[in-house]
Amino acid sequence: MKDLVALTEGFGSVPKALRFLERRNDPAEIEQATTRHIEDLEVYFALNQFERRRPYKHLEKGLQRDIRSFFGDYRSAQASARELLFRIADTEAIRTDMPVRGRAWIRMVGGGRVTAASR
Repeated sequence: MKDLVALTEGFGSVPKALRFLERRNDPAEIEQATTRHIEDLEVYFALNQFERRRPYKHLEKGLQRDIRSFFGDYRSAQASARELLFRIADTEAIRTDMPVRGRAWIRMVGGGRVTAASR
């Protein structure tokens, strides 16, 4: 929340800050950063599938903003996380996807165990 306050004090609004960043950065880099952040969120929500689901209103405000921005709503974020979990069973997709995925990628470890790894 502190970052948001500093951002709006410095630029006047979040959209103005985004326009500033877009003018000064390569659009491909911004797209890559967005993709990595979405992948990180998918992993976060996938891991949360094994715990009791917290109501949306009890999530941190920054996480709520990310959900609205990248998934539209909480239900869609949860569905995306479940799809990620189901893809774990598809070992061929894992082998194909592994070099392409961002920081949160899945790899097979000896004996068939599946673990999450970071680059």
